[in-house]
Amino acid sequence: MVHALKEFWRVLVPRGVLIDLRPICMDVDLLILSTHGWKSAGRVDRGELRLHDNAANLATRRVVNGGLFHRIKTTYFTTKYFWNELEGLKTDTEGCWKEDASISEDTWRRAGRLLEGGNGEDRICISVKEKIVIYQKVSS
Repeated sequence: MVHALKEFWRVLVPRGVLIDLRPICMDVDLLILSTHGWKSAGRVDRGELRLHDNAANLATRRVVNGGLFHRIKTTYFTTKYFWNELEGLKTDTEGCWKEDASISEDTWRRAGRLLEGGNGEDRICISVKEKIVIYQKVSS
């Protein structure tokens, strides 16, 4: 990763900007939303992503400490993902989110029970905190 960041530094114009946009890798709640509020069905394990997140943090810290970039701004925001049915969430966790999220059988069962007790208008929600960090190239 440090090698890639050094290559970004090499090709960027003087005072060019590098944007680091990624989710913060922490476990999140699988929520069932209804007209009466929300209930947590359990946690979504995002543990595998932590290794990549830690490596990216270390690499950016190295190039900042090495004088290649300086941090201009960090902003945090939340992205909410919604599903109408558990099947849609299951498709995503077995497909595009396969390496990003793991849901235990207990959480799947609890989510199913919470949805069964609803009025058919309940929704499934996962909120993911993300960050944008803007770095500026330090001229050589």
